[in-house]
Amino acid sequence: MCACGIPVKQEVDQVMVDLVSTLILDHEVFLWSAGGVKYAQSWIDRFAPAWWTLGVEVIPKEKGQNIDICIDDQDVDLAPIVLRIKREHADHWHDE
Repeated sequence: MCACGIPVKQEVDQVMVDLVSTLILDHEVFLWSAGGVKYAQSWIDRFAPAWWTLGVEVIPKEKGQNIDICIDDQDVDLAPIVLRIKREHADHWHDE
């Protein structure tokens, strides 16, 4: 299973939409947001409603979810494989 963090911002993150849209073709995909489960659900409703019909689920951002690959813009220890992506809006990247 893959799990991806979605951005806490109000505009579409097209890179994330494209990435998840590709992953869901061959993988079980779960999403979360630091903004919480309801925020993640509203983000999908607004920017990628077709994901619901493809089986994407929203989960809380926490350990113990049996995740194989995690994609996030923060340092996390949620899976054996963690891909850290850079987002321009993320405050923790601005100092680098």
